[in-house]
Amino acid sequence: CKGHSASYIQVALQSGYLRAHHPAEFIAGVLSNQGGYYAPFAYVAEARRMGLTILPPDVNASAAAYTGRARALRIGLMALKGLSAAGLAAVITERERAGLYRSFDDLRCRTGLAPADLRVLVQAGACDRVADGMTRPQLMWLVDAEGRRAAPDQGVLGLGLTSPAALPPLAEYDGDRQLRDEYAVLGYLASCHPMALFAATLRAVRPVPAPELPRHAGKVVTCAGMLTTGKPVHTIHDEPMEFVTFDDGAGLIETVLFPEVYRRAAPLLFGPGPYLLRGKVEESYGAVTLTVTALERLDRYAKRRGLPWQET
Repeated sequence: CKGHSASYIQVALQSGYLRAHHPAEFIAGVLSNQGGYYAPFAYVAEARRMGLTILPPDVNASAAAYTGRARALRIGLMALKGLSAAGLAAVITERERAGLYRSFDDLRCRTGLAPADLRVLVQAGACDRVADGMTRPQLMWLVDAEGRRAAPDQGVLGLGLTSPAALPPLAEYDGDRQLRDEYAVLGYLASCHPMALFAATLRAVRPVPAPELPRHAGKVVTCAGMLTTGKPVHTIHDEPMEFVTFDDGAGLIETVLFPEVYRRAAPLLFGPGPYLLRGKVEESYGAVTLTVTALERLDRYAKRRGLPWQET
């Protein structure tokens, strides 16, 4: 009806204006309200493609929700899987009450966070700026030590470990380990697209990137990407099929899984992936889709072919 049409037009115009003129605030609002059609990592990936800087979670800089300012999107503590509601509230409330945290021990003492919450914050890199030169493994060691203490009212550095030099000489995690920890906590990466975790495998597969699909119209190609959303439907003969969107870091891949392929692929479509896709590129009135003929989880393909693979 006209009323509904007018309402949708109003929302579309407002959203388009905000996206164009206040992109960081717009993406922050969509993520914080858990709205939109796609999974959170797809909006973070789109923000990166829009030229926004993605700032990691930080106990001194993050709000509970995502925030946007100028050309930067700051990840909110709400995004951290495993961080309890009480722990999140304690970090924000105490910071507002008494100011920024001066050190990791200051954070622990003032908030009284449980070891499980501290581990999540360390794993996400949210404590890096209050680490006083300590590595993440050293911070984890302190959390474990604190969990074993009989007097929880004293700081972890009350153990007599007053400087990084007094701690076990635990080297910093390498870049790959940090990315995998980040992905485990957030479900995406602040510094790059999740597909970067599988670079070694993808170099062997050599998938066609999303932006290059138009020039392959009419051809059969191989693509790879993370599942962002799907829309199951039925044909006129009541056979199930699905429209599925994947994100390969360079763009979105819109796919169609017709009934015959969907019957084979449906049991594999669980979780974000990544997935390996093979199909024919179709172009109609400027819209490009991939009609999938085969779908496989990338980890299974890699193991079957003896390609490099490391679990996330």
